[in-house]
Amino acid sequence: MLIIPIASDFGPKISGSNCQWTFRTNYGTYLKIVVESLILNENVIFELKQNGKTIKRFDKNIYGPEVYYFSADLGDLILYYSDTNDATFKTGFSALISEAIVPSSSLTEECLSVMKDNILTVSNLDYEFGYKANQKCEYSIEVKENQEVFVEVTVFHIEKNVDKLSIIFEEFNNPLYKQDFDNNILQLTPSANNSLISFEADSNVQQAGFEVTLKAFGMLLSKM
Repeated sequence: MLIIPIASDFGPKISGSNCQWTFRTNYGTYLKIVVESLILNENVIFELKQNGKTIKRFDKNIYGPEVYYFSADLGDLILYYSDTNDATFKTGFSALISEAIVPSSSLTEECLSVMKDNILTVSNLDYEFGYKANQKCEYSIEVKENQEVFVEVTVFHIEKNVDKLSIIFEEFNNPLYKQDFDNNILQLTPSANNSLISFEADSNVQQAGFEVTLKAFGMLLSKM
């Protein structure tokens, strides 16, 4: 799958910029725009046009990746960027462009799990083909009374900033990243019983996948 990086500049910022990119996708697919950063002021215009009409104007600063999908079935999509500031202003953007299939709906399945030596491994790893496009899976963590469960991400090969691995409990949704576990392990108590390990992918890039280990202390961990 082709991924195209674009930006307001790839070197020292210059005064005044006017750029545009034209995109055409296969019928039934979508243009996927991952805006990694965007710094605006009143002298910056960043918008997407189709058939001469603006269908999306980016009008707020973006400090972390945000993902957008647009259909090109009705005509080419033109991304336009104009910046009339001089080089002293820190305005600009960076983004990744690709073609993706966005399903109208997707079923959520249970993530695969294996118990061995009182360590439960939850995973979607497939080193040969990668995980499935648009995959959604969840695993419910049982934390019994007088028990603690240690959660550790041991393998993390997923599309950065787009596919999402997280642990969810009630209103809390905490993203999981391998680097967060290099010196730390997430600890769950009985008050977090039925927390969910959740994984969600789009259709763009499928890597090998993830692996999360769960180890219980106080009582044996039961496979659900």
